[in-house]
Amino acid sequence: MISFTIPIKAVNVSNQREHHFARHRRVKAQREAVGWCWQTIPLAERLAIAGAVDGGGLLVKVVRVAPRELDPHDGLPCSLKPVVDQIAQQLSVDDKDKRIEWRYGQERGTKAKEYAVRVEIEPKSS
Repeated sequence: MISFTIPIKAVNVSNQREHHFARHRRVKAQREAVGWCWQTIPLAERLAIAGAVDGGGLLVKVVRVAPRELDPHDGLPCSLKPVVDQIAQQLSVDDKDKRIEWRYGQERGTKAKEYAVRVEIEPKSS
């Protein structure tokens, strides 16, 4: 299993009123943060996970850490879309690939203004 935490603030973009350039910069920064965190994982572990995609598939859990919770049915997946897209790109698959099962979660941070996204990737159990 691979687990890492990305120090970003995942916001519900459907409720944001921002200029499209500002949104582009935020999404780009989030995706770059995922890429940098991905590079901290040892190469052998990344290759094992990439091989598991073709094996039995992967279970990817993406957990938003923030002071307030979002609507779990629409706001949460929307806020985590840049993270999901970048993880899929790192795995060289499309995010709608049936071999990957995406699960979303959220929890409150331990500090008052703690924002992060935790990612856990493991092979599917048959």
